[in-house]
Order: sequence, then structure tokens, then C-alpha cells
Amino acid sequence: MLSLGFALLAGADALELARPHMRVLAPEIGAATVKNGEDGARLVKAAPEAIDDYARDGCCYSFRDWHADVNAIAAPLRNIRNGRWLVLSSSGPASSMDEAYFRNIVAPKLRTLAARLA
Repeated sequence: MLSLGFALLAGADALELARPHMRVLAPEIGAATVKNGEDGARLVKAAPEAIDDYARDGCCYSFRDWHADVNAIAAPLRNIRNGRWLVLSSSGPASSMDEAYFRNIVAPKLRTLAARLA
């Protein structure tokens, strides 16, 4: 799911310096991904939005991106024992779990769980 990868990228310390530059580079990188088809360019274009979601909400979302009837949310956390990044994720049918449900109900609970485990 897209939310998993975006959450991992958004939370990783190694990207702290790269984040401000991603918006500037995204169009050039997007053009370079043409060889990977539309999905590559779409993912590169979506990355800055996912970073904004993480900065604002502490998690990343995927609403019908991976599958027409699947919505998902993910939050990164750092494993306190070995320092590795982990991602918590929740997904469900878009037909019964809409964007508002994930943003307003699931997101606060997922952030709380990630903070407890970190």
C-alpha cells in the first residue's frame, strides 16, 4: 500500500535534509520515471503531499490509490531497541470506511499507538 512506503519515507531521519528539496525535484524526477509508466510519475507527484500529511497529521494516507475499494493509513515509528524504522498500518474497504473515517477516527488512534510503541 502506498501509505506504508510514504509513512516510512516521511518519518525517516535520513530524509530530514532532503524533504525541502523534494518539491523542487519532483517534476524532474517525475519526467525521468516515464520509463516506468504512469505509476512512477504518479508516485513521485504524490510524495510531497504524503510528507505534508505526515507533518500535519503524523501519518500518511492512501485513498483508493492502490485499489479502487481500499483506503489505508500508516504511521512510522522508530524501534527503541535497534533504531530501525517500522510502520503501523490500517486499511479497509473504501465503500464503508471513507476518507473522513480514516482522518478523524483511525488517525488519532494510530498516532497514539505509534507513540506508545516508539
